[in-house]
Amino acid sequence: MASGGGTAGNGTGSERGWTSSSASGPASGPVHLARLDRIRMGPIIVDPPARRIVHDDGREQILEPRMMQVLVALLRADGRILSRDDLIDCCWEGRIVGDEAISSVLYRLRRAAKELADGVFHIETIAKVGFRLVREPGAVDAQRADRADLPLRRRRGLRWATGAALGFVAAIGVAALTLWSDDRPSLAKAEATPSLAVLSFADLSSGRDNGYFAEGMAEAIMGSLSHEPGLRVIGRTSMGMLGEGAGINEARTRLGVTHVLEGSVRRSGQALRVNVRLLDARDGRQVWAEQFDRSLGDVFAIQDDIGAQVLTRVRGALATGEALPVTYRTSPEVYDLYLAAIAFERDETRPSSLRAKELLERAIRIDANYAPAYARLASYARGSLHRPTRGVIDRAAGLSHARRALTLAPTLGDAHASMGILIENDRDWPRSIPHLQRAVELDPGNFPAWNMLGHIQQFHQCRFREAAASYRRASAVEPLIASPRLSQVLLLAEMGESKAAATATRHFTDISKDQTHLPIFRSIISFYNGDLSTAAASGRKAIRLNPDRSGHAQTLRALGLTDEALQSMPKFERPVAVPLLRGDHRAAAAAAVRDGDRIWRGPNLFLAVPVLLRAGRDDWLVHSFDRNYPSVEAFVERLGCRNTVFSAPHLIVALRSRGRGADAERLLRLTHGRFEEWAEAGLGGTLGKVTRARLLVLAGRRGEALATLDQAVTLGWLDQFWPYFSLGDRLFDPIRADPRFVAIEQRIAAGVRRERAELAAHERTG
Repeated sequence: MASGGGTAGNGTGSERGWTSSSASGPASGPVHLARLDRIRMGPIIVDPPARRIVHDDGREQILEPRMMQVLVALLRADGRILSRDDLIDCCWEGRIVGDEAISSVLYRLRRAAKELADGVFHIETIAKVGFRLVREPGAVDAQRADRADLPLRRRRGLRWATGAALGFVAAIGVAALTLWSDDRPSLAKAEATPSLAVLSFADLSSGRDNGYFAEGMAEAIMGSLSHEPGLRVIGRTSMGMLGEGAGINEARTRLGVTHVLEGSVRRSGQALRVNVRLLDARDGRQVWAEQFDRSLGDVFAIQDDIGAQVLTRVRGALATGEALPVTYRTSPEVYDLYLAAIAFERDETRPSSLRAKELLERAIRIDANYAPAYARLASYARGSLHRPTRGVIDRAAGLSHARRALTLAPTLGDAHASMGILIENDRDWPRSIPHLQRAVELDPGNFPAWNMLGHIQQFHQCRFREAAASYRRASAVEPLIASPRLSQVLLLAEMGESKAAATATRHFTDISKDQTHLPIFRSIISFYNGDLSTAAASGRKAIRLNPDRSGHAQTLRALGLTDEALQSMPKFERPVAVPLLRGDHRAAAAAAVRDGDRIWRGPNLFLAVPVLLRAGRDDWLVHSFDRNYPSVEAFVERLGCRNTVFSAPHLIVALRSRGRGADAERLLRLTHGRFEEWAEAGLGGTLGKVTRARLLVLAGRRGEALATLDQAVTLGWLDQFWPYFSLGDRLFDPIRADPRFVAIEQRIAAGVRRERAELAAHERTG
């Protein structure tokens, strides 16, 4: 390392000047976060420019700017005491601030440290003197903090499915069961953050015909409370998945909540009686209870009162004092229609969704200014990925409703979420992301926005760490929904962080009664580690549990189980994949050509492009590219980071073959830049190695490419990334005759034979 410290943001060394700060005193200047490097303390990395703390197990927290400034000031003081004046000089640049502001920041910083860095450091108060950061024993700084972990190797001693150890080489991959031996974080840690479950309110009306109204009130209260930044509120879907009659004990043990709100509604004409009580889930103690006797027209005031009272009681553990969000009021008739629509929506069938749509449209005909109804309607548009019954209205109508909602209510989180999700379908991510970020800023409990934000960060921006954080936030809101956890596990497995992927899996499977997802999690992790026998066995089990599932065809293909791979192939892939698996490249390419220019926008992109190249259809591929993109720059921008890195190498070969060398070299430079962004964001493991090797071959750096492929095999690559990284890909033609490449093919063939033997042994024993 060069003298004088590292360059800001490169992830190496400590923050510039920290080692010399002792000479000049702790308060030697303002803390400018953007100029600082990352630093490791034991299992955590403090990243000042990104305002985040990252744990090696994959957990992450984004700190407010002032919190990170205070943390940096305490870190660079190197264990010495900072007075309040020191902190004001460093972090408030000498502005006059009260003791309350400093105490508030320190309180929230301590809470964040307790949640993510327990056992690493704590902040100590020295009465009447100041504060200092105390590092726990063992929390030693690393020389380099650009990666949280070295890639995991597969230790073949324990297996998920069999107890028998077969003869094999330990360095080839990762044993699955060893990844699951870590203890789950204790419930006490989970409960350190205030969290709330709002149970469905009981309908005590004489005819028991107001259940939709009671449930709607509970959801409205839940929605208003979810805006509190320091309070985790469980989403309505997970609450519904707890099951009929679930109470305080199940909410505490399965969801780890600290408080439970329950209630009942009695409605008779215009008279409304609402009973609620707040319970401490840890000991069952009643914290607060009240009865509201009002008219139906006072329903919004009742909901506001309940929300305010709950926050008053829970805020003993919170540092914020923000008011509840704006309540969007309307007439009792319109609100009744709105709540009835939500009740139909819960059924998640197309007929129920159509009925909900009709009710919402009636609501806005009566009150053309009721923004929540417009936002809800917008979410029914085609392409709104968070609704299983999407397509009830067309996209143009959805956009119109979202715009109307935003015009009426610029601070309505649901309106921003619907707009962001709809724009994402146009691949206009620069416009989509601000809406999604605004949605979660206004409403930290907005599950669809967090989930879609993670999707964009993962697949289009190659911002892996941020995507993992977004998926975790989505899972915190809806802990019993599998999709964000599956996305997070897939992401971590791609990054080569198997231990963190296993931890994320445990967090879901420990609380979910639906164990059909466990083999899917295991199959994903094993696949990326090259443990194909476990991946195939788990995939088979997943299909037995749910015959409608598919998705482990790549594993089966790598094992040479072609017929079974064909059966597991998703329907949309079969026109291209079936002939390709049969070895008929021309027929596969013909199927891709029939798909036309849609290959660049459809789900068959990663099949069609390598197939066309392999079949010698370079001319068609280049002509299709020219028809759809005015330049290679436009290609890279529209496809996004991940799609570019996967598909551009084949296009580069095609461009070169058609005499378009300048375009090919420009595209190679752009693709290499996108890959480096991805690698910097955390891409590692087998996928990262093979991806780098492909680009090295294209750049003519054959020796480095072969060495990188050799490393990929050591980490568990057994040619499972089919077809875009296949050994038979034309991209590898320049090194195919090299003896080192032949040796790599032989190692992979031996590994596949071993995996098939282990799979057969597993099937015999269990």
